[in-house]
Amino acid sequence: MKKAVVVFSGGIDSISACVYLKPKYDLYGISFLKIFAKTLGLKDHKIVNIDFMKELYGNTNVLTSEKKKIPGKFNYSIVVPIRNGIFLSIATAWAFSLNASLVAYGAHTGDKNYPDCRPIFSKKIETAFNQGELDGIRSGIRKRIEIWSPYKAGLSKSQLLKKEGMLKY
Repeated sequence: MKKAVVVFSGGIDSISACVYLKPKYDLYGISFLKIFAKTLGLKDHKIVNIDFMKELYGNTNVLTSEKKKIPGKFNYSIVVPIRNGIFLSIATAWAFSLNASLVAYGAHTGDKNYPDCRPIFSKKIETAFNQGELDGIRSGIRKRIEIWSPYKAGLSKSQLLKKEGMLKY
């Protein structure tokens, strides 16, 4: 079976993406906190310390600030610049070492307000990652990586939650 690395931010979106892909891939999880690895039956699970992000971003956005409050509706202050780019970089490095062909994250069609959730972002970063490992891919040591998200597949959060098997998680 093909291998995929799934990025878990800790929410229902990444868990839903995992359940969606499970029938087609051996899944390897990379997360930034302890979550559902055993329940989801992952082949392996790595927890990466991202404490540096709080120091790096400081008070520039609601999610890393200790001073700002989360707004009741979308406001650009909740966007952490290139957060998914950081997560996808880490996950792709591991995916190349596993010889996986897919890296997935939970962005869905409802995430249109977040630039690093949009399919155009994932396509461009996929191209850059594969370019960065081009010699390994050409020599057959590495597999070309596809960056996948429910958004790229045109799936909404509600469609993911209706996926067969989701309720057992």
